[in-house]
Amino acid sequence: PDVMTRMWAFRAAVFLGAFLLFMVQPMTSKELLPIFGGSYMVWGACMVFYQAILLAGYLYAHVVKRVVGVRRYAVIHLVVMVLGLAALSWGGSGSSGGDAGRLPLSLEVFVLLFRTVGLPVFVLSTTSLLAQRWLSVSGLPGSENPYVLYSASNLGSILGLICYPLAVEPFLDLSSQNFLW
Repeated sequence: PDVMTRMWAFRAAVFLGAFLLFMVQPMTSKELLPIFGGSYMVWGACMVFYQAILLAGYLYAHVVKRVVGVRRYAVIHLVVMVLGLAALSWGGSGSSGGDAGRLPLSLEVFVLLFRTVGLPVFVLSTTSLLAQRWLSVSGLPGSENPYVLYSASNLGSILGLICYPLAVEPFLDLSSQNFLW
């Protein structure tokens, strides 16, 4: 592929990763409300969970990149991505909780989110850093400044947050949303 196609592939990957990451947050939070009630604790625990997973993804991307190098990192990350995709079928939907009442509310929310979307969200959280690193070693024109991918990430994030309440939630039930995500 030509240079422009390769650059657009990096941008598309970063955009899609951010878009999916910011779509899943309100979707899963909404899904947990019937299980745990509309408590502010549910929303707060969801926000903290997603921030923690994002931080863990950044830490993983940084450490693995430094320790094993780019080529081995690609292999390791491919395995993590396959596990993340497989985890979507293992976790099921958030409404399969059933353990409500055994742990403090915030911990129950964390456990349920981790079990259902934790690994896929972790994988998505690494997309931007991974693409920046791969772009920086690609030799493509402009690869010396991989931070141009931030605009694609920011656009994906804001569109994910805007699209959910305006285009997804009003027209699709939660099971359809889960399937499409």
